[in-house]
Amino acid sequence: SAETMAQDPLYAMFRHAFMDLGTKVENEDIGMFDEKPVGEYGKTIVIDLFNLDEEGIETEAAVVMIMWMAVAHELEEVLRACKNSDANTKVNILEAVDRAAAYWVGDLQERGDSETGQLMYNIAEQAGERFGQTSGEVDANTFIIDGFNEIQQKADANICSSSDESDYIELRNLVESIYAHMTIPLVQQMIHHMQQTPNEGADDYVELYALALLPQIAYCDAEAYNELLGYTVTSKLTASVRDDVISTLQKSYSCLGITCADIGSYQNGAVPACDDDFETIV
Repeated sequence: SAETMAQDPLYAMFRHAFMDLGTKVENEDIGMFDEKPVGEYGKTIVIDLFNLDEEGIETEAAVVMIMWMAVAHELEEVLRACKNSDANTKVNILEAVDRAAAYWVGDLQERGDSETGQLMYNIAEQAGERFGQTSGEVDANTFIIDGFNEIQQKADANICSSSDESDYIELRNLVESIYAHMTIPLVQQMIHHMQQTPNEGADDYVELYALALLPQIAYCDAEAYNELLGYTVTSKLTASVRDDVISTLQKSYSCLGITCADIGSYQNGAVPACDDDFETIV
C-alpha cells in the first residue's frame, strides 16, 4: 500500500512517474492516475487490463506491477533494519529477505523451470529462454537467489551491528544490484512482445512492460523516457518504429544498471545483442 511503501525510494520513483503521467498526459488532478489515487497505480493498471477481457494479461500485470514492487519493498526493509541497528536487526533482516524470496519465487516453482510457478521467477525463466538461456536456471534468477542468500549470510554474521558504515554501504550496493537483475526480465519481455506486433493483444503487453520500466528510465534519462512513452503508451506501437524503440530501450540499459550481455540476443538473432558503447544492433 501507499502507506507501507511511503519511505521506499523505488516506490517513490514510480509514484512520481505515474503522477506525471496523470497530470501531463491524462490531464488528471495532481495526485491522480487514471482517475484513481496515484499510490494505487499498480491496482489501477491491473483493473484496466482486466477490463480488456484479454486472457491472462491482468494476472501478469499483477505480478509485474505489484509483486515486483513488493519484493523491492522487502529489500528496503532489509536496509532499514541494518541502518537502524538494534537487538532485533538480525531477525528483522532474515524475515524481510524471506518474504522477498517468497514474493519473487512463489509456490510450486521448480528451480530453472519455465513451466511451473506463477511469479517473477517464472516470468524471468520464460524470458531468459527466449534470449538463449536454455540450460538450467537463467542468469537473472541465479543472481537474485544468490543475492538473497548473501543477505542472509550477512545477517547471520551480524554485520549491521558494526559501527563501520562500509558494511551498510556494501549491503546497499548488493540490494541495488538485485534491483538491476530484477529489471532484466522486464526488458526481455518488452522486447519479446514488441516483436509480436501487430498481432492482436501484443501492444497491450508492450504497454504493460513499458509502464513497468518507464519510471526508472524517467529518473535518469528524460529524453529516452519521453520517446518510449510516445511510442508505447500514448500511442500504439507499430512495426514501422519498432527498431527505433528497441534502439532507444537498449541505450537506456546503463540507466537501468544492466548491460547488453545481461539481456542477450532474442530468438537466435531476431534481435541481436547490442554492445555497451551504445552502438545498438537492430
